[in-house]
Amino acid sequence: MHVASKDGRFAEENLQRKLDDRTKALGRAKQRSDDVAMRSGSYMVGRDAGGGAVHTQMPSSMNIQLSGWFVKTVFKKDDTKKIEGTAWREVEVMVKKRAVPTMVVVHGNHIITATRGLKHACENYEKSMETDIPVIRDLYALNEGISARAGSASPEDIDTHLRSLEGFRNRFADARSALLHFVGKGRLELTIEKFTAARDAPSNKRAFTICCACAVLDSVPERLTKWKDGERPGKFMRTMKRECSLRVERDRWLLGQFARFASSPQRTWEFAKADSEKKECMAVLREKIDAACKLGKELDRLKRKKEPSEEHLQRIQEKEAEFKNAVGHAHRYFHAKKGMCTENGKKPAFMLAHHNWIDRYLLKHEFKKALDKVDYFVLLLDSNKPRFILDELSKDADPYLEKDVLPSLKLAVEALPAFTVDVEAPKPEDFKTAREHFIVAMKAMRDIVHPQADNHEDKNGLPHAEHIQKGGDRQDF
Repeated sequence: MHVASKDGRFAEENLQRKLDDRTKALGRAKQRSDDVAMRSGSYMVGRDAGGGAVHTQMPSSMNIQLSGWFVKTVFKKDDTKKIEGTAWREVEVMVKKRAVPTMVVVHGNHIITATRGLKHACENYEKSMETDIPVIRDLYALNEGISARAGSASPEDIDTHLRSLEGFRNRFADARSALLHFVGKGRLELTIEKFTAARDAPSNKRAFTICCACAVLDSVPERLTKWKDGERPGKFMRTMKRECSLRVERDRWLLGQFARFASSPQRTWEFAKADSEKKECMAVLREKIDAACKLGKELDRLKRKKEPSEEHLQRIQEKEAEFKNAVGHAHRYFHAKKGMCTENGKKPAFMLAHHNWIDRYLLKHEFKKALDKVDYFVLLLDSNKPRFILDELSKDADPYLEKDVLPSLKLAVEALPAFTVDVEAPKPEDFKTAREHFIVAMKAMRDIVHPQADNHEDKNGLPHAEHIQKGGDRQDF
């Protein structure tokens, strides 16, 4: 009992030391991040999830590209494929020198969704700091437990210890970072080899071999946490700066949209009704492109088979004809709905001119790019609609929006029927009710974006044109 208590005490002391180091590192990273922001020429005052002011930088200086409602966010992550097959000790040196190959990942999304994504990324950093605590604690406790019995451990005791160590293999094998996937897994395998050698060693040399194995096992949590905790606070603070910076731009964009909704609820509803017809066309077009994509994959599989028989060649010819027919169907439907020809005698629904990219990718058989364009334009049609904005803001809503803005916005959206093709137009009193609630939401958002702003309203309670901040409205061509 005394030994177990001692083991547990040492394990907890090591763990507490690590947690204290993390707290200090996070404090240093925050101070360094604020200093960099205030010294930079791109300094701006950001907004956190609670509505408080924080030091940050302009989005463009942090690899965030803004284009109205659409945001491209650039991330970097370890490119583990480039170092597959590399010895783990070499990877360990790369990690220590911060020379691990990286890959650039670009995420394009709506400004509301992108802000929420950065918020979740910050939360994931915090969760990762908590989720590896049990691993560290278990490794320390396991190490202390076997080292305390090094002089009296039997082969059976070491076997039990080995089975416990093998349970950690999956924790490192599934990791996406080079540090955990290569270094952690490599050091764990070395530890298992050392304990296996200790089990098979003569009794008079077993204690020394166990001590050597324990030294390697102790290096697993020490190396992982030391290097990981050296990078994680800086990444966490950079992600938080990006989140707070983009949240300011999102709120400015929302203010412009709410002013537009309040100025003419009827016109807003008519735009949404017209775009709902385009969305239905895009959904049908996506199904046709997806069907052509599946036939293309089947045709590729047939061509890869080396069968010289006539039946196989005939199947390829039939599949090619079916594939060309599917591509042709999608191509004709696209042009029918674009207004260049008619289909089944129906009046076509005119679409945006730059949808031509979809057709170009379709005819080149680049179906993934074509589907990505379809998804983009569906998002484009939804991007500035009240109901879409309400739904997106309601997902893990920021507390200050949930309290001051969302209730009025929800009442305004509920005053109007769902934006579908066959729905009847709302009554004048519905538009009046929606307008009143849009004005309340707009004023609440104005107080958030411009807390010290003077009152520049007309007799109807709307801001004058020169005081309405542009919100990146979508333009139809």
